[in-house]
Amino acid sequence: MQAILLSLSIALFSGLMLSRVAKLLGLPAVTAYLVAGILIGPFCLGAFGVNGLGFTSFENIESFSIISDVALGFIAFSIGNEFRLEDLKHIGKQATVIGIFQAVFTTLLVDAVLIIVHLIIPDKFPLPAAIIMGAIASATAPAATLMVVRQYKAKGPVTNVLLPVVALDDAVGLVLFSISFGVAKALIAGTVSMVAIIVEPIIEVVDGFTYVNGILIVNKTYSLPEDYNPGDLNPDAKAAFEELRAAAAKEGHTLKIISGFRPYSQQYSTSNNYAKRDGKELADRYSARAGHSEHQSGFAIDTNSLKQSFGDTAAGIWLAEHCAEYGF
Repeated sequence: MQAILLSLSIALFSGLMLSRVAKLLGLPAVTAYLVAGILIGPFCLGAFGVNGLGFTSFENIESFSIISDVALGFIAFSIGNEFRLEDLKHIGKQATVIGIFQAVFTTLLVDAVLIIVHLIIPDKFPLPAAIIMGAIASATAPAATLMVVRQYKAKGPVTNVLLPVVALDDAVGLVLFSISFGVAKALIAGTVSMVAIIVEPIIEVVDGFTYVNGILIVNKTYSLPEDYNPGDLNPDAKAAFEELRAAAAKEGHTLKIISGFRPYSQQYSTSNNYAKRDGKELADRYSARAGHSEHQSGFAIDTNSLKQSFGDTAAGIWLAEHCAEYGF
């Protein structure tokens, strides 16, 4: 604990002292903070390996990530505070055009330069890396801009446009990176998938779960964590199936659950047994691997029979026509 407090104290003291030096040189305080961060990092004071003197490793720095997260939260709120409705009516269109244009132009310019580098040394600088780095180049750190504006209490038309542009720039940068990443993956795989390129920007991964527009996705590409185990069918899914079953009964059809929730371990055993019997290539055509089964999500249900012929029965035809009305 003493080493942790000493490291934080040195970090704060270094930033404070260097900000005084920066003021004498006519530089913004954020410049001093950046220099202080380098000095107390793993490659300067931290390189001596003395606990408390500086941050000795990247793992040591990562242990203080909560401080960065909280600081970024304050920065995000501060940036958001600049989006006043009356101001956006006057500068919204201008800021949007500038934000999108400068981010896209930067990406294209850096891409062009790095692609030329790739053509010169293709064995050392691959094309996918050039494309991804072009997208990274469009991103800017809002913290530095915000700190300079606050330090000098800047006001005026340039500042009013600058802050929304900085906020919008990161959003555009994320979209550009997602698209570039999809193109890069396609180049590596040797096949271009427009679906992957378009869908990547709206995919969100949270704690190992993949969402597209807020909808949980589980398939052969996107998996669930091994330890995800709701223990049973999702209550909403179960209630929806009961409504579906009641509606089917009114039409003279009987629906029953033959398989609902399946944990990771059960799916692992099931898919492995199929692979041993029929080979992995054939088994992958009709059985999901562990972690890739919709049954593990608790939202998937097998009804009546696993045979293809069930789809040709009266109950199977009715189910295909009406299941979507109940969310399936």
